[in-house]
Amino acid sequence: MSKNIGYGSTLSIASNTIGYITGITPPEYSRDSIDTTDMDSSDGFRQFLPGLVDAGEVSFEFDFDASVSDASNINKIRENIEAGPNVEAVACVITFPDGETVSFNGFVTGFRTDAPLEDKMTGSATIKVSGKPTWAAAS
Repeated sequence: MSKNIGYGSTLSIASNTIGYITGITPPEYSRDSIDTTDMDSSDGFRQFLPGLVDAGEVSFEFDFDASVSDASNINKIRENIEAGPNVEAVACVITFPDGETVSFNGFVTGFRTDAPLEDKMTGSATIKVSGKPTWAAAS
C-alpha cells in the first residue's frame, strides 16, 4: 500500500457499497499461544507453540441520515445483525484509495447510531471476520 490518507476508501458488504463512511479499521490479526511448559522446561521459563490466528473484527463509522439510509445501504448492516443466529457470513471488501483491497467473509456483530442534540447523527458497526482475509495489491 502506498502512503495515502484514507479519503476515498470504500467498504462493500454482500456487493452493497456502504455510503457516508467516515472511518474504517481493517482486520486486526492476533494469534493464540499454547502453553507447553512442563516440569522439564529449561531454566524455569514457560514454553509455547503458536496457535490459530484470529482475523478479529472490522469496524467502521458513518454519518447517519435516516432519510437516506436505504440509499446508503446502512439498513443492510442493521438487517444483517437482526437476522438472528442463523445468518451466514457474507462477502465483504475494503478498497483503499490506491486500489489495494482486502476481501473477507463476515457477519455484523455490532451496530449503533447516535443522535446528539447539537451535532450530526452518526453510527458505527463491527463485522466479525470469518476465515482468512485476502489482501490484493492494486492492479
